Amino acid sequence: MDEHVRYPANAAVVGDEGTNRIQLIVDPDGRVRSWRLVRRSGSLWLDSGLEMPFRNAQLPPFPPGADPRGVEVNLTVHWHIIRQ
Repeated sequence: MDEHVRYPANAAVVGDEGTNRIQLIVDPDGRVRSWRLVRRSGSLWLDSGLEMPFRNAQLPPFPPGADPRGVEVNLTVHWHIIRQ
């Protein structure tokens, strides 16, 4: 999943950093049915940057026996700009 989440360019321009937490409900076939930000970062850019990859997303399917009502997946992302 992390290969699809990218630091939002607008957030980088203004130097936004923070931590988000998102909760996904995923069907056993991998279709993301719903999502909600459980923790906002304080940056509109970072918040939308975490939601965007999961809109109409298709993740790998879960193994047989996954709950047919959906699987809850919780992700935490720490956004930091690496300064060199």
